[in-house]
Amino acid sequence: YAWDRSPAVRMQVLQAYADRPIWLVDGPTVTHAGYAVVAGPLSAAEVARRYTERVFRRPNLKNLNVNKAFGIQQATADWVFYLDPDEVITSALAAEIRTVIDAEPPQNAFRLPRRNHFFGTWLRHGGPYPDYQLRLFPRGKAWFPCKHVHEKLEVDGAVGTLREGMDHFTNPTPAEAFRKLDFYSTFNAELWALEGRRPTPWMAVRWLARKPILRFLRRYGLKRGFRDGWAGLAVAVLDGMELQMRFLKFAYLAAHPEALPAKPAPPASPARPLRFKLSSAARTALSCSDITGWRLDFWLHAFTSALSERG
Repeated sequence: YAWDRSPAVRMQVLQAYADRPIWLVDGPTVTHAGYAVVAGPLSAAEVARRYTERVFRRPNLKNLNVNKAFGIQQATADWVFYLDPDEVITSALAAEIRTVIDAEPPQNAFRLPRRNHFFGTWLRHGGPYPDYQLRLFPRGKAWFPCKHVHEKLEVDGAVGTLREGMDHFTNPTPAEAFRKLDFYSTFNAELWALEGRRPTPWMAVRWLARKPILRFLRRYGLKRGFRDGWAGLAVAVLDGMELQMRFLKFAYLAAHPEALPAKPAPPASPARPLRFKLSSAARTALSCSDITGWRLDFWLHAFTSALSERG
């Protein structure tokens, strides 16, 4: 959805790196009521193909990291930098990335600061800045566990830090903010319910009152979110609302388990057990693929990783 609502941001992202980009385009699948992919005058695929033919159309899954893991698997360059469609690499950051890669660093991944823009305002104070993001790594040295929508990359080795940051144009309008609020609160509530957790009175007090109040006081007061203007007030309020909505949806799902989404069927076990140990990256490739179907490249990656470990 962010493609069609942020054309200026979209073009900056496409032009930042034109060497060997890979674009994953959301398909028509609706992940939750009211959270659909909105069509525009030009589809994301049409725009992306002006810069590369490596465009893959994938279902818009609830666990966003599944598609991110798929995109990493398609990379052929020595280094990978993954970027969401509402994020922008600045010219200063692009120059630093090239300098770091040319230096052949000993680190196996790099994190960088991210400036979050809410309603068009950079949340310098009340937001999570510097909000370090782990995005740059040599191919094969980092991977997604694919367990949660906000799961972080796992890295095989040391992690460095870049000086320059990127821009994140999240929630440009109130409608977008409420749409994401609905999506993330539903995802987290379903996760709790599928884990077998049960709501309790003390849990209700924590998530409906204590946590939202403390979160608001921290963002708006201690971090001086009031200096970010109306955007700072809005993000402090909405942050607490997500916690409240999460618990209310969780309590409903606990009382109405029939409303829970069906769990994906696990892949069939091989006829004979594997006699070698898979690397973490290989296991991740296999675990992420069971949602969208087995692929030959995942098996090849697992097999070659196992051979390298044995050698």
